[in-house]
Amino acid sequence: MNYIEALREAISKKHRCDSRHIESIAVTETYKNNVVWSGTVEVFVVNHLETEICYAWEHCAEQGKKKSRYVTVLHIPPIDSPLKAVRAAIISEAQG
Repeated sequence: MNYIEALREAISKKHRCDSRHIESIAVTETYKNNVVWSGTVEVFVVNHLETEICYAWEHCAEQGKKKSRYVTVLHIPPIDSPLKAVRAAIISEAQG
């Protein structure tokens, strides 16, 4: 299974919908002039009841912690871009 197929499977499991990859977008999120996340967000068309777009990427675990995981975020306001999807994921993770 390749990377895009793995993300499609993660979308299917979490959001219970099919998906089709449409593009890759480079995203860099900074806070107080420090890069807190930099990577590529994959954009998918989905057949979800609430939206037609889903953002997904792999979150690599820090050394010695849990293994990597896939993050999926639906394009539902206020999430309207790959950058806002990354921001929402960072906030969600920080809140536990």
